[in-house]
Amino acid sequence: MVLILNIMVAAKKLDSLIVNELARENVLSILKIQSIHSLQSLLHTNNVLELFNFDCSDLIEIKKKSCFMLSDGTYIIKCGIINGLNYLTNILKLKDEQRTKLNESPSSLNELIIKHPLLKAFISYYKTSTISLDKHQEGFLTTLINNITSNLKCPKNNVRYNQTMLNFALSLFILGGKNAYEFTRLDISQVFPSLTTLKKITSNNNENVIEEGKFQIDHLLKHASVIDCRYGFISEDCTGVIRKIEYDSATNTFIGFSTPLISSLPSYKHFQTDSFDELKNWFSTYEKAQLLNVHMFQPITINSAPSSSYLLSAYGTNSKFTSNDIWRRWVFIHGECYSKQLKVIGFSTDCDGKYLRAMRLLSGFFTSLSNIKITDKPDAFSIIIPNNWTWFYLRKKQLLLFFQDPIHLCTKLRNRLLSKNCNLMMGSQTIKLDYLDELIETGSKLDHGLVRSDLYPKDRQNYASCVKISSPTILKLLKRSPDTKIVKLSYYSIC
Repeated sequence: MVLILNIMVAAKKLDSLIVNELARENVLSILKIQSIHSLQSLLHTNNVLELFNFDCSDLIEIKKKSCFMLSDGTYIIKCGIINGLNYLTNILKLKDEQRTKLNESPSSLNELIIKHPLLKAFISYYKTSTISLDKHQEGFLTTLINNITSNLKCPKNNVRYNQTMLNFALSLFILGGKNAYEFTRLDISQVFPSLTTLKKITSNNNENVIEEGKFQIDHLLKHASVIDCRYGFISEDCTGVIRKIEYDSATNTFIGFSTPLISSLPSYKHFQTDSFDELKNWFSTYEKAQLLNVHMFQPITINSAPSSSYLLSAYGTNSKFTSNDIWRRWVFIHGECYSKQLKVIGFSTDCDGKYLRAMRLLSGFFTSLSNIKITDKPDAFSIIIPNNWTWFYLRKKQLLLFFQDPIHLCTKLRNRLLSKNCNLMMGSQTIKLDYLDELIETGSKLDHGLVRSDLYPKDRQNYASCVKISSPTILKLLKRSPDTKIVKLSYYSIC
């Protein structure tokens, strides 16, 4: 019976117990004998139980099942049947009214779209966009919209994020920092996971765990294969850190000590112990690291698209290593990468004296390694220098190329130029600040844009002031003075 099935489905949606209590044989028989075969017929019947008031031979059997017969021959309907039918009828009427209101409501589909322009924009976007059935081919905006809409109907403790959004959240946290991530997460709900969830994701991925003192060459090779890279440069530099000791549960080691060097390489997992006495001894014998030494790999790809650098290694240090330790470490990294079909073209660093000496030793710049033939290695290459470059000196055969960080060079030249205690020389002539002082005093700030703090910055690493004093606008203004030739040349050298 259609009615029976409809009642079963409707009752099941309301409560699973209603099916057992209401959809019994007696109730269904009452409806069936009256030819009530649809929900609409049931809802438009004023009194379903009115048939028991009639004296009809066809109703004797159903009266015996659904009623109590009194001594005078009258029948009383059982309370369970009355209550059950009334309850079912009321529920179905309520649902029917809600459905009618929904269909007749001004918030119908078309009116809803007109009322909310955002829905219209979404529909237009999905119509014009080519949406692939493969989720991995979806655009970021489509993925973002789908992730938001799917989480809006979920409770806060049951939201889900697809892999694309997790990768984007991780990138935002790394590049923007904790404060930027938290602000963005609060401003756009249901888009980014909490910091606790994000840290769990990164800690569960072994490839994201940086182990102190370990050169992640295997992970670097995977990264290089993904971006189709076979060449790259490596940079090394130290940065100041807060001196403290922490326990790393992922590697079962203590980090924060100055990592000792063994054969010029950092000792991997040197501070790993289960003995409290040994840990106590480390605190008394080893220094806390005041610097973090970092090695970064910059890929050089065939295509023109730039690729971000890759963290190769990081470890605490006290900077008590020598130039020999540096060049031996460079040769080790170069050899390990070359043995796995990844060519390191050269190294770059700042203007520290130890690094400069290591560069000179490996490149043979007016010095050499007496007992080691670096240029005899199979991956050494030859450099052809034009004959008219009499001013340029470089050994014709090299294993590696070297660059100093141009920003460091620029900043150091700026500091020397702006120094009150010493002068910056160009040949036999001296470069002075008098012209820049005069430009600030007599010229309009709208023209040059300089302030006193650009000439005498408190922050010696303020690269922005270096860019300002060597900008094309400043050079044009200096051209107006006939005595600024040597100054202009020095500025071009800085740029």
